[in-house]
Parts: sequence; structure tokens; C-alpha cells
Amino acid sequence: MPPHTHVDVSRLNALLGCELSAVEIYNLAISRVGDEHAEESFELSRLAVEHQTQSNLLKAEISRRGGKAKAGVGDWSPYAKAIADAEDIFSDVVALGALKEGELRGLEEYRAVLADDTLDAPTRRLLNDRLIPNKERHIATLDALIRRLTV
Repeated sequence: MPPHTHVDVSRLNALLGCELSAVEIYNLAISRVGDEHAEESFELSRLAVEHQTQSNLLKAEISRRGGKAKAGVGDWSPYAKAIADAEDIFSDVVALGALKEGELRGLEEYRAVLADDTLDAPTRRLLNDRLIPNKERHIATLDALIRRLTV
């Protein structure tokens, strides 16, 4: 494996850890949804599924490079605490804000990997065409949910 490929796999594994953490955090958030917020719960479920899909895409990309996908999650503990402390996530804008902060952090990490000019074209396309646009949509969805709660 060429030296830059090892670095790429390492960086992709870091992104994978963030995606796996996001799945856990969204599932925690869904468990904190009151009965009166079925529509909003559906939105969070959709985001959780998209994070799982993104995890699978990253695993496939790591495998394509001859690497081994790690099983661990990243550190989303600051975001998890805000969500775990919420009785009903939709009565607590801080908890939704924590989800958004996690998405923003993930977007920054994706962009940092994309800035690496040694990244190969297939990985660059994956980031540009799928992963980054999904993060941007997730942020927009959370912004819309937060606006609903604050109006």
C-alpha cells in the first residue's frame, strides 16, 4: 500500500468514526422524542438512516483502498450529553442545537479531508457528490426543526 493510501485510510476511518457516532447520537435523540412530535421524529430517523448509509459508503471506500474499517465511534460526547439531559428533545432547543453542532463539526472534517490534494478522484467524488451535500442537508433540516420550535 503506498504511503499516502495509508494516510487516506486513516483519515477515512476518522470520518467513519464520526458517522458511526452520529448514528448513535441520532438514535439517542429519537429516544428523547415525545409522542406529540411524530413528524419531527421521522426527520431524525431519516437523518440516522442517512448517517448509517454514509458509514457504509466510507467502509466501502476504505475497503476499495485495501484498508480495514475501524469499528469504534468518534467523540461526540459533548453533543450526547445535551441530548441525554433533554426530557423531550423537541422541548429543548439546546439539544437540537447540539445535533447541529455535531453536523457542523462533521462538515468541517469532511472539508479538511477534501482539501488534501493527494486524495484520489473516486474519494474526492464521494466527498463532493454524496457526503458533503448530505451534511449540508442535515444542517438545513436541523435549522428548520429549530425554527419550528422557536416560532
